[in-house]
Amino acid sequence: MVNERTKIDVYFRDKERCVICGNGSRLEPVPHHCFFRSEYFDRDRDGGWNLVTICIDCHRKIHRGDRNLNCFCKRLALSRYSGDKKEKLLEIARRRKCFES
Repeated sequence: MVNERTKIDVYFRDKERCVICGNGSRLEPVPHHCFFRSEYFDRDRDGGWNLVTICIDCHRKIHRGDRNLNCFCKRLALSRYSGDKKEKLLEIARRRKCFES
């Protein structure tokens, strides 16, 4: 569960705009997990590195299977991650084919 302080920090960092399309309205009330809860179980998954501000439309597209948007979020999260599980996260992203052209 994303705590309120982290939520505020994520929205502030992302300037209260969707990181994908730039929309500043119709934002999801809770930041999006770039590495989904179903694929990454560690406790730090609710940290700011794994969360992005996202609008309802882009969120819907990701969960309907838009691989490009999903991979965009995963690559963004990887660029922010500084912990000891980077290889584990890279493997998840590789399985999702996030590094193919």
